[in-house]
Order: sequence, then C-alpha cells, then structure tokens
Amino acid sequence: MRDINTFLPFWEGFSVVTIKPEGDALRIELTPHATRFPSCGGCQKPCSTTHEYCERTVRDLPILGCAVRLSVLLRRVGCRDCGKRMEAVSWLDRYARMTRRLADAVNRLRHDKPARKVIKQARWLLLRNPQNLKTPEQQVRLQDLLAANQSLMTVYLMKAELKTLWTPSAAWAWRSAWKQWLRHAHESEIPALIQFAKRLKAYWRGIVSRVRWPMHTGQLEGINNRIKVIKRMAYGYRDSEFVFMKIKSVFPGNP
Repeated sequence: MRDINTFLPFWEGFSVVTIKPEGDALRIELTPHATRFPSCGGCQKPCSTTHEYCERTVRDLPILGCAVRLSVLLRRVGCRDCGKRMEAVSWLDRYARMTRRLADAVNRLRHDKPARKVIKQARWLLLRNPQNLKTPEQQVRLQDLLAANQSLMTVYLMKAELKTLWTPSAAWAWRSAWKQWLRHAHESEIPALIQFAKRLKAYWRGIVSRVRWPMHTGQLEGINNRIKVIKRMAYGYRDSEFVFMKIKSVFPGNP
C-alpha cells in the first residue's frame, strides 16, 4: 500500500497521521519525520536536542471544497546559540495560525482589486429578491455564483422558502411548513444554517400567535407618540388625574 504522504506533499518534513472529518472541515494530524533533525527557529542551525513537544492548530487551503485544520506536533529544541526555541518549519511562520500558502492566497486576494470588487458586489445579488434583479446580466451572474458553490445554493433556496412562511393561510398550515423547513435546515448539514434554525425555533409560538390573530401595533405606537408630544408641550401638571384627562381629550373615541 502506498504511503499517504506521497499524495500530500504540502507539509515538508511532516507525516500525515490521520485525516478525519470535523463538521464541514477536515482535521489532519501531522507529526515530524523521525529521521529529520529539527532546526532552530532563530539561527536555522540543526539541533539534536528536543526539549518538549507542542501541538498547534493552524489553517490551510481547502481540499476538495472542505476547510482544512492542521494539528501540527512541533518540537521545542535546545539550541546552543539561541537557547530554547521552536523548530523552524519551511511552510509555517513563527507563531502563525495559518500556513504560508494560505497567507499568500489571502494577500493575493487583498491586493487583487477586481476580484475583491466581484465578491463585494456579489453579496448584494444574494440579498436581493430574484424579482428585483434589474438586468439579465445580474440574473446570469447570480446563477453562476450559485452553481459554483453548493452550500451557497442551499442557503439561498432556504432563504426563499423561509420567506414564504410569512404569508400563511392558517396557523396549522404555517406549523406544518415550519416543521418541514426546520427539517431541511438540519439535513443540509451547514453549521451556520443549523445555528440560525435553532435560534429561530425559540420564537415559533409567537409567530403562530401572529398568524392566528393578525394584529399590528401601529395604533398603539401612534398613541404613545402622541402622549410623548403632550408631555413635551407641558410645563408641568397639577396632578396625574389631569394628565389622563388631557390624554382622553386627545383620543375621545378610545375608552
């Protein structure tokens, strides 16, 4: 059987111990080659003395669309010139929490103004309703964005489906549609969508009450604002009974 490290030549001087899924990401454990002497992170000289082992979690570029988290076993060496220093790693900077190639990719995107503009403008296409897209070019561009990212496509469809829940015909119909949407959210296995569904679940009773009794607080808000105006116009009232008389005189039709 071939060594798995021949197919993953990204981490020089380290061997892959395990690769296991962790939600929507991959957790890869790396250990240094036993036959390779570590080098001092300060003077870069080889060291034969290992003081201790430390584990660090760093991020790397995605593999097959999955985020990658590396659990790297690093050695703290005893250097004759520098003392105790962490070993030098060619693909990882000192104290870094991401690999050099991931940092380079982020820097390229940061300095690539056209690419940043495309990503920034695409956000508004996703937030708009489909019927509000003004030009056919925007519709084609939105379709390309959704086709390139399956998770983004799922969330976009779930957003449209959730919007239809706010116009139900009956409370029981809303309850049935809500259970179906909640089940789809959990089956999507998208952490952000699942977390949003859990938070929204706590308010379902209030939403059902709104469906059963479609009342709004517009009149109450108007009364409160008028009472505030009465208070601002006054220079003080003799007693509380007079205040209530003023309020009742403004709203004679209300008990």
